Order: sequence, then C-alpha cells, then structure tokens
Amino acid sequence: MLGMANVPMPVLVGGIFLITAALLLVGRYAVLDNFIKLVSVVLLLAVFTSFLAVIIKEPIEHVQGFSPSMDLSQGAGLALAVSLVGFMPSGMEVSTMHSIWKVENMNTTGYHPTLKESLFDFKLGYLFTTVLALMFLTIGAFTVYGSGQLLEGNSTEFSEKLMAVFTTHLGAWSYPIIALAAFGTIYGTLIATWDAFARSFVRGLKIFKFERLETNEDQQRFLNRACNILLPLIGLGGFLLFYQFTGGMIRILEAASIIVFIMAPIIAVLNLKAITHKTIPASHRPSKGMLLLAYAGLIMMIAFSIFYLLDLVS
Repeated sequence: MLGMANVPMPVLVGGIFLITAALLLVGRYAVLDNFIKLVSVVLLLAVFTSFLAVIIKEPIEHVQGFSPSMDLSQGAGLALAVSLVGFMPSGMEVSTMHSIWKVENMNTTGYHPTLKESLFDFKLGYLFTTVLALMFLTIGAFTVYGSGQLLEGNSTEFSEKLMAVFTTHLGAWSYPIIALAAFGTIYGTLIATWDAFARSFVRGLKIFKFERLETNEDQQRFLNRACNILLPLIGLGGFLLFYQFTGGMIRILEAASIIVFIMAPIIAVLNLKAITHKTIPASHRPSKGMLLLAYAGLIMMIAFSIFYLLDLVS
C-alpha cells in the first residue's frame, strides 16, 4: 500500500512509530493540533470521494449462495454487532481526550474559551466523526458485504484483500484514494490516541504527586517529564503488541472494539460524576432534561453490556 509493499512490516511499523514519537516529543501539542487538522481535511476528502464512487456504482452483486441472515442477538452475530458499535462513531473516552486537549490549548495559546465555544468545538468534532463513520459503513456495505471475501490474515494480507475488494468493484483508479483514506484513518487515530493516553495517564499520576508540588510551574514540569518518559514506553508497547499479534489483524480490531464497548458504561459513569460534581459551577452543569437523557443512555449501555457478557459465558 502507498508504494511500500516491499518494505518488511516490522520495519515499516517501527519507522512510523519512531516518527510519531519524535513528532509528539518535539512538537508537543502545537504540532499535534496542526497535524490532526491536516489529516482531518485529507481524510474527509478521500472518504467522501470513495463514498460518492460507491453510491454511483451501486452495491456489488452478492456471490452465489450468500445468505445475508444473521442472528444479532447471540453468538457470532452479537459479537459482530458489539465490535461494530464499540467505535461507532467514537469511543466514550473521547470526552476525556477533548477536555485534556482543551487544557493544553489554553496553556499553549493563553486563550480561555467560553463554555459555548468549547461545546461547539466538541459537537463539531463529534459530528465530523459520525459522518465519517456513516460513510465508512456505507462503503463497506456496498463493496465488502456479500463479496465472499474474508478479511483475515496478517496485516499485509488483510490490507491486500481489502484493497482488492475496492479496486475490483470501483476500478484501479480508486486504489490511491482508498489507500489514502485508510492510512489517514489509521495514522490519525494512532497519533491522537497515543498523545491522549499519555496525557491522561500522567494526569492520573498527578493526583498522588501534586500534594508536594505547590506551584503551577512545578506541576507543569512534572507533567512534561512524565509525558517524555511515557510516550516512548507507549510506542514500544504498541510495537511489541503489533509484532506479536500481526498474524490476525481482524481479531485485534474486534478485540479492541469489544473492550471499548464493555468499558463504555464505566467511562460514562465517571463522565456523569465529573460534570455533576459540586466543584462544577451550576451554570456549567447539564440541565435536568439532559441528565435524564444521559441516565437513560447509561442504563441502555449497562443493560447491553451485561447481556453481551452473559451470552459470552453461556
């Protein structure tokens, strides 16, 4: 993909991880912010072009003997539904990531946005993610579903099979566009979550450390030092995980999305506790109507998670 088919996968992944670690360590939030904006624009254009192409082309003809029926209430069908919902349109932890980046943006620029501005920024980003998710879902439904192609094997085989499905249906012209969309999605997710996880982790550490750090400058120095240590460790762990389990990429994706789905109710409870805490000004807390909607969604998430876990052990 992207002219790198002859590069050994561990070398390619290791090189990408090194470049990403350097960007985050040297450029900090400013580079991440600008890079994510660039990736978002390129990704949206590439995915939208692919989306229009499959809509114009119409769905593929299903292979002979294909049966679209699947029970989504149990077994493999339920696992498929959960793995799909896990990242649709984004993980529940995106609220924490957004909050942390907002704080970093204030520290970088010195500008403190209003509540209205912060909410608009969050809603716009979530809308962007939702639109991308729907377009990706449509692209998959029109090109992969019913093709008879099993997307499995190691990372190279998985990529080749996926690209073959698209180019067979749309033509060779679509290869660079689909490849760019796939790369933008994967790399944008990698650099964003890598940075967000490191920042989230060190802010958890500060709870145990900040009693001895009296000034904001001391606190910021502690966060920077901890981030400098943690960022390379996350990269090393990610590389080892990829290297050990590269033989089944679809299994890794399924496992990750299912874990995210199961953890969502816990993160949702923490979100609710945070936004309704007594330290939050009353004007910044959700209205009663929004809280009722939030609790209804929380009950649904908990019920669905319990249902899935019971089916898993039965």
